[in-house]
Amino acid sequence: MKVCLFAQYHPTGRIRSHVVHYVKALQECGYQTVVAISGDRWPPYDDRRALADTGAKLVFRPNRGLDFGAWRHLVQDGHADGADAVLLANDSVFGPFRPLQPIIERMRRFDVWGMMESEQHTWHLQSWFLHFTGDAFRHPEVARIFDQPFASLSKEEIIEGAELELGRALRRSGLRCGAVVRTKDATWAARRRPINLMHIDWHHNLTTGRLPFIKADLIRTNLMNLPWAREWERVLRDKLGVDTGPISDYMYEYTGKVPPEPGASYVPPVRRVPLGFLAAYVAMSHDRRLAWRGFLNGLKREMFVGNA
Repeated sequence: MKVCLFAQYHPTGRIRSHVVHYVKALQECGYQTVVAISGDRWPPYDDRRALADTGAKLVFRPNRGLDFGAWRHLVQDGHADGADAVLLANDSVFGPFRPLQPIIERMRRFDVWGMMESEQHTWHLQSWFLHFTGDAFRHPEVARIFDQPFASLSKEEIIEGAELELGRALRRSGLRCGAVVRTKDATWAARRRPINLMHIDWHHNLTTGRLPFIKADLIRTNLMNLPWAREWERVLRDKLGVDTGPISDYMYEYTGKVPPEPGASYVPPVRRVPLGFLAAYVAMSHDRRLAWRGFLNGLKREMFVGNA
C-alpha cells in the first residue's frame, strides 16, 4: 500500500484546480491520497466534490502547525499505518506538467528521496515533496521529527526543528537518501554559495524535463527578485502547453489583488535589484541567457534612469 499525506490550505477556504490536478496525478500513480484541508471552515461543496472525485479522502482540521502539523494530524489518525511507502506533499507547487511515474520508478532505490536537495542552512530535502519507504518513515529518527507539538510552534521553529532537523536525522539514520535535483547539479557558483535551486533554476528545471513543478511563491512573491520570473507564463504556455489562466486566477485570489482587466496574467513582483546581485545570478543560474538579459536591462536602467 502506498499512501500520500497531502497538506492543503487556502486563505479563503477554497480548493483550486491545481490541487485537484496534482492529487489526481498522485492517485493515478497508485497513492491512496489523504488531503488535510486546513482552515476555519469546510471549503464549498463543489470544491470538495471535485477533489473527492479523484478518489482522495478529505480530512478537515484547524489551520495550525503549517504543513508538518497537517502531516502529523494525518499520521496520528492512522492514515500511514502499515504503508509500504509514504509520500508527503503539499499545495505549494503547480504541476506536475509531465508524468510522475518515470521519476518515481527512477528513485525507487532510495529509502528517502525528495524532488529538491538543499544545502541552505544545513543539508536537507525540501519538504514540499518527501518520499519514504514504510520502514524509513517508521525509523525512530524520522518518527521523532513528527512527534512534535507543531500547533504550538512558530514558523521559524518548525523550519528549524522539522525540515532542517529532518535532514540531520536522515544523516544520522544511515538511510539511503536521494533527490531528483541535487546540489551537485548546480552551477559552480551556486555550489560555492548555496542557494534555492527551485527558484534560481526554475526555467532550466522545467524545460529540461527533470522537474515537472514550479513553486507558487516564485510567481506570487519572487523573493529572490529574479527578473526572468515574469517569463513563467510564456514558458508554461508555449513550451509545456499548460493552460495558465487558472494559475493567474488563483494568484489574484490568493493575494487579494485585483487583476487590471478580466483574464489578465499574474505578473510576479520584481523590485529594483542591485547590479551585483544580477551579476551573481548570471554566474549562479543554469538559466544564464535569461539572467544575462536581466543584468543588461539592469545596467541600462542604472546608466540611463539612475542618472536622470
